[in-house]
Amino acid sequence: MAVLTASFDPIEYAKQLRNVGVSQEQADVQAQTIERVINDISKNQNLVTKQDLAELKLELIKWMLGIGIAGILALAGLLKYIH
Repeated sequence: MAVLTASFDPIEYAKQLRNVGVSQEQADVQAQTIERVINDISKNQNLVTKQDLAELKLELIKWMLGIGIAGILALAGLLKYIH
């Protein structure tokens, strides 16, 4: 999986909120919460990328083709056995 890198400055974010009229307390809580979420996501790294989905799609196609071919061969074997 891809590694998420994020650059978030909670102090700058809180300043921006205060500049548009948000209270100091609300700005600080929002900045801390966003920083915590970003840190949790960065630690967990459980995000799926387009590359991950493409690899999964390819793997599923391989399995489906394999199962399809196995089914055809099994059916051909049964038909040969019956006749």
